[in-house]
Amino acid sequence: MGVSEWDTGGDGEKRDDCWYTHQLNTTVDIAPGSRLRWFLSGGLNLQVEHHLFPTVDHSHLPALHSIVQDVCRRHGLQVHIVGGFREGFQSHLEHLSAEKEALPEASPRTTDS
Repeated sequence: MGVSEWDTGGDGEKRDDCWYTHQLNTTVDIAPGSRLRWFLSGGLNLQVEHHLFPTVDHSHLPALHSIVQDVCRRHGLQVHIVGGFREGFQSHLEHLSAEKEALPEASPRTTDS
């Protein structure tokens, strides 16, 4: 299966057998061009690069960002980027809310006494 080919794993959820594509689909860079945000977060705003290259020191992540952008552009892959921490936090809350809504209704717990 190639990078752009999807299948379902029996539960209807889309899956891709490419570890790198999974990292791109499940991480977000926050204001990657901001040196101040990079400094204040200790490089944690560059989550895409950190997850793709977990053993690389955070001081090299800004340089890797442009390389990752170029490679993804050439292969038609999307890198998720938000403009700031507030936008990233809001996006995360919306994602959690959507996931919660997708869960089946839980039955109330009963206690046997």
